[in-house]
Amino acid sequence: MNLLDEITAGDGPAALATLRADPTLAAATDAAGVSALLLARYRGLDALVDAIRALRPLDLPEAAATGDLGRVAALLAAGCPVDAPTPDGFTPVQLALFFGHPDAAALLIRAGADVDAAATHPMGVAAIHAAAASPAPFGVALVVAAGADVDAAQAGGFTALHEAAHRGDAAMAELLIAAGADVALRTDDDRTPADVAAADGHAALAARLAG
Repeated sequence: MNLLDEITAGDGPAALATLRADPTLAAATDAAGVSALLLARYRGLDALVDAIRALRPLDLPEAAATGDLGRVAALLAAGCPVDAPTPDGFTPVQLALFFGHPDAAALLIRAGADVDAAATHPMGVAAIHAAAASPAPFGVALVVAAGADVDAAQAGGFTALHEAAHRGDAAMAELLIAAGADVALRTDDDRTPADVAAADGHAALAARLAG
């Protein structure tokens, strides 16, 4: 297998060995133009991400996805477009939020990042969906404070409140409700956040969302 095949297979040790044998592969991209670094980040191959970072400078989405504040700041100061998407359609602020780097996300938002822009990726996520899906606890509050549309729907009609319901995250749900999230919105398959919470075993949260 080549480097990209090894990344796709989630074989971090093999990918590292391939990269060490040919460091020029740090610049490799897939057929869509997505970098090996981002592909490795998507698959949680952190050692490979670090190895690639040591071999070449990062672009803005990569810097956002890895939480490299210094590089994010330098690229913004150099005039890099703050919402320049990846080849697969995600914006830097979406990547920073999803991968749990609210400090990088805050820097991008201060630089004018559009928190309501939907990814051109088929998932159609906006910043609030990326934040809601992240394990980091501060992203949702950050994008809410930035004026994000709390009822924006991604593919399938899922809102951030549906994600909070799925995860059983009562604190996130309360934050979204306080910010005006509509508890009655339904997914494309006709489920409210309460329905999602109930189906995923979060009875107390389901009762709260049912009003």
